[in-house]
Amino acid sequence: MTVHHFTVDLEEYFQVAAFEPHIARSTWERYESRVVRQIELLLELLDRHEARATFFTLGWVAERQVELIRAIARAGHEIASHGWDHARVTSQTPHSSAPRFDAPRRLSRKSPGHRC
Repeated sequence: MTVHHFTVDLEEYFQVAAFEPHIARSTWERYESRVVRQIELLLELLDRHEARATFFTLGWVAERQVELIRAIARAGHEIASHGWDHARVTSQTPHSSAPRFDAPRRLSRKSPGHRC
């Protein structure tokens, strides 16, 4: 039997690494959120095919889209931490990286289906 694993990076369109030189983290609040509708469509598709996924979620998104995270978990999917804000590990020190991983971990524990 072949086993397949499906993972999703749950983040806003403006948070992808390709935009990092052009969109500062400090301006993220200015951009329209598009993640809810896109994930709703994906959840419908996964449900139709009786498939489950792991959603690697940015803490920044989880904090703002609590109901979306709950909907993902209610649908039987796993919630995992993808850090707080997509900061590259190579640009961090041990001291500066701790809050980026601790905060999403604490946030995800509030939701069923979490895994950190």
